[in-house]
Amino acid sequence: MEIQDSFGYVLNINAKLIKRRLDTAIKKYDITTAQWSLLKLLSVVNNLTQVEIANRLHSDIVTVGLVIERLVKKEMVQKAHLENDRRAYRISITDRGRKITDIIEEEANKCNKAALQGFTEKEMETLMLLLNKVTENLMKEN
Repeated sequence: MEIQDSFGYVLNINAKLIKRRLDTAIKKYDITTAQWSLLKLLSVVNNLTQVEIANRLHSDIVTVGLVIERLVKKEMVQKAHLENDRRAYRISITDRGRKITDIIEEEANKCNKAALQGFTEKEMETLMLLLNKVTENLMKEN
């Protein structure tokens, strides 16, 4: 089998191309796709711990911590000590973070639209269903 025929390879190439396109589109806002994904999560489910964020984003705790620190410096999120554990924090999105999240979401929608041009509504639904199934399969392995 050629590498180009490997499901994982093709999926990885697609993910890289989408990320690159979105990174280029949002660079002018001084934000990365990693920062935006964290902000987007907090805009839906606010006041999470670093561990909760890492779990929901399928990322590692150290990486999430670095992203949080950058967003704190940009005044897009804030940290508050947990009442029962002074070593841990609850992370919440600020008004500034919400505003940039809305702007970046428009850019993300444009990127998705470009990636899915020529697909019918049914094909897009099927693609998402199948990709979510792949995610579920791989999550069972861990």
